[in-house]
Amino acid sequence: MKIELREMSFPNETHWFHPSFCSWNGKLLFAAQEYLGSDYYGAPFYAVGKSPEEPFPAPDPIPSFAVSETPDGLLRRVFDVRIFDLGNGVAAAFGCAGVRTKDGQMVPVAVRPPGKAVCTFLYPDGSWSPMHILDIAGETDWLRTACTQICPCGKDEWIVPFYAVKGTCMFAGEVSQHFYVITAKYRFDGKKLVFAEKGNELEIEAGRGFVEPSIIAADNGAFYLTLRAEDGRGYTAASQDGLHWGPPVPWHWEDGNCLEMSSTQQHWMRLGKKIFLVYTRKAEDNGHLMRFRAPLFAAEADPARGVLKRDTERVVIPRQQIEGEDGLMGNFHVAPLGNDRALVSDAAMFYKHQADRLMVADVRAD
Repeated sequence: MKIELREMSFPNETHWFHPSFCSWNGKLLFAAQEYLGSDYYGAPFYAVGKSPEEPFPAPDPIPSFAVSETPDGLLRRVFDVRIFDLGNGVAAAFGCAGVRTKDGQMVPVAVRPPGKAVCTFLYPDGSWSPMHILDIAGETDWLRTACTQICPCGKDEWIVPFYAVKGTCMFAGEVSQHFYVITAKYRFDGKKLVFAEKGNELEIEAGRGFVEPSIIAADNGAFYLTLRAEDGRGYTAASQDGLHWGPPVPWHWEDGNCLEMSSTQQHWMRLGKKIFLVYTRKAEDNGHLMRFRAPLFAAEADPARGVLKRDTERVVIPRQQIEGEDGLMGNFHVAPLGNDRALVSDAAMFYKHQADRLMVADVRAD
């Protein structure tokens, strides 16, 4: 693969986080959120440009994802937003709607209002739809589409992966929600996603369970998930229809040794006929970083076996530093731009220096 790395900037002082891109209406759509604190973000913004090589205008708020106040005085926010090209000049933004107190504190699990999986659509005329709440067989509570990847499964049909709440657990000394992963099929009718069918549940006992799934469709007709977990591994699962999944297996090298990943995201990247995984892992020079969250690696995958080909591994976005401080990465996105090209975007956050660095890797097949 060929990699061109760029740092992007916008004409304001905002610390952008969760950057993502997608094709839209012959242009390039960008979305991100202001970083306000740990797991605490401002309203999602967007901008439209021509290419990552050229400057983008200052982002504008996504109107249907604006912050709102609940009747009990909490602030409802949409976070972990990712954007996708649905075709015919329509883009979709997916995220999670949840609450915080007005001073940014998390609400205890026992009294926290149910979260929702939400989406909004950008139409060819540049207008955004109202916010839609996604359901699975009529259920809407405690579904999340955080930092996801969706994939098509037929004409105007899409598979969307979720993680959903099933009970509670102790995590980092506090009561937390425990999650499982499920996928569902939807039909896009031009205005909204209409639920069609759901799949089976995928669970793991360790930590908070499986979270932040991403999906890809392979040329052989199979579908594959990659799953964030909290037992020091990342996992993958296979399906023939995108709904009914076999048992998850940990990502490992061809020699059988598992990757040490420490509860971080993985996402898919297609270049030509090859499927790659983009991920973070423990390496020789990042053991001091929380969750080994830099650099971003990519390697060719054999997802049917849960295998990464070690001799293909490349650094896609290297560690970023300011005066010796490492920026924390790992909340990233992979956007396809044609069959042989993809954009990998991430924001390195520097807590000591109160700074960020928005990085974009333009990746092409050899």
